[in-house]
Amino acid sequence: REASASCPLLRGAMAVEGGQEAVRPLQEQLEKLVQSPRQVTGEFCSSETSTTCGSATPAAAEGRSEIFSELLAPADVEPVILADVKPFSAEAASDPTMAALLEQVKALGQACFHEDCLDGCSRRGGWRITLLAAGLDQGACACLLGFIVYRLKPDVKALSVAKLAVPDVYRRRGYGRKLVQAVVLQAKQNPEISSVSLSSLPDAISFYQRLGFKKMHVITAKDASDTLFPGQVFMELRTPSRAGNGKKAPKNGQRR
Repeated sequence: REASASCPLLRGAMAVEGGQEAVRPLQEQLEKLVQSPRQVTGEFCSSETSTTCGSATPAAAEGRSEIFSELLAPADVEPVILADVKPFSAEAASDPTMAALLEQVKALGQACFHEDCLDGCSRRGGWRITLLAAGLDQGACACLLGFIVYRLKPDVKALSVAKLAVPDVYRRRGYGRKLVQAVVLQAKQNPEISSVSLSSLPDAISFYQRLGFKKMHVITAKDASDTLFPGQVFMELRTPSRAGNGKKAPKNGQRR
């Protein structure tokens, strides 16, 4: 009941004439979710671990989160890429839709990686984040379909992917593929970048291979204190610049 009262969609429906009866099926579905929260799993969980990408330790790609956005995103929804979002900008703070999506990013990040994945996504931190979302015309009821965190490394001509996450309820709809393709397109449009690199968990290797990535080497721990998730593989996709081919990557925060 408390979760129902906190949902803007339900409050809005109850406010109109006959809204109580109209919203009852949705309310019942929401209450079932509260009683048995779904697992939210990252399709890919890694941190950079190579001479190109630095060194860090990946978190377990499992967790639970009370995200009810599945109520708003049917299978035939048209997803929208929000490229290179600036989460700490004044524009993002003043936009109810973006604020709602960023709260869902925090929840999904905690569920998948046990951390706030927005940390470091700033000019000072160097990380960037692109979102895949739906229901952008619904304001605070917009729903997050996934996100990808990455950074540009012109010194080694690489775009390095750190995290990719899609809520479990939205998996197998091609949303992870769309996010990876979005950053690959960005890399191809940047003359200073010639490859996209990442470290993949064993279960995700075939996913990246289907997108054109090649296995380069197995990542090993540097010393006993390095809590590296076993079986990670460094993968790379060569992306020679295609600037001027007529197909442009979306600008910062632009919808596509």
